[in-house]
Amino acid sequence: IPEQKQNQAGASAGGPLITNKLFLFGSFQRLWDRAEAASSQTVVPTDAQRLGDFTGLSAQLRNPVDTLTGAPLTAANGSPCVSGNRIDPGCISQVSQDLLSRYVPSTSDGTIVTFSPAPRDHFVWMVRGDYNLSPNNQLNAHAFVDRSDSTSWPGNVNYVQQSLFSDVTQFTVNDTHILRPTVINEATVSRLVSRSGGGATSQILPRDLGIDVDPGPDGRGMSLSVSGSLNFAYPGVNTQDYGSWQFKNVSTWTTGD
Repeated sequence: IPEQKQNQAGASAGGPLITNKLFLFGSFQRLWDRAEAASSQTVVPTDAQRLGDFTGLSAQLRNPVDTLTGAPLTAANGSPCVSGNRIDPGCISQVSQDLLSRYVPSTSDGTIVTFSPAPRDHFVWMVRGDYNLSPNNQLNAHAFVDRSDSTSWPGNVNYVQQSLFSDVTQFTVNDTHILRPTVINEATVSRLVSRSGGGATSQILPRDLGIDVDPGPDGRGMSLSVSGSLNFAYPGVNTQDYGSWQFKNVSTWTTGD
């Protein structure tokens, strides 16, 4: 049974700063969430297959051809790259060898189990103040912040870690004025800002892997995958921003016996 470790702490306090005039209240809460790392099983090349020996497969490998000329691919000595379910070592690219040696553990049975921790942190704080301008006029303001941060590993091998965040901030000022015993005016102005997004926590350039191409315009590296097997997923860059202002004025007139 996966373990779940959570720690939560918080505090609140409030009271008058000036008797019958100014009041202040605030609170804070923090959460540390450390779930047990999720595991996944992935089919990968065996130790023998890393050296080009696929004789243990029942399927027969075919020698690929050059997509431009249609000619069979050959090793430096002129022999086919693939023959008898063996790949000539000279035909195995340095890029694939480097990827396997860096990110894929060696295995004799062709499977690996990857553990990918995904910690999450969350905090909320709020503060409110009330100020009596006069017996008939009260001003209050409050601010609120909610923030979440997490990290995870996309794909099925620990290639590049990604971080995600969401952030909400709100500020409101409210003025309540008793103009007459039967007339009350309430004016409110508020601001809301919401941001979310994420991206890679580190950068691996294509040329770091021996691939002679430029990174994306956002600095993103390359994602590589093998159907039914390895998935080297490079996190995308994602940011969403939203902001709004709100102005409201409400007057209430009470009449009757």
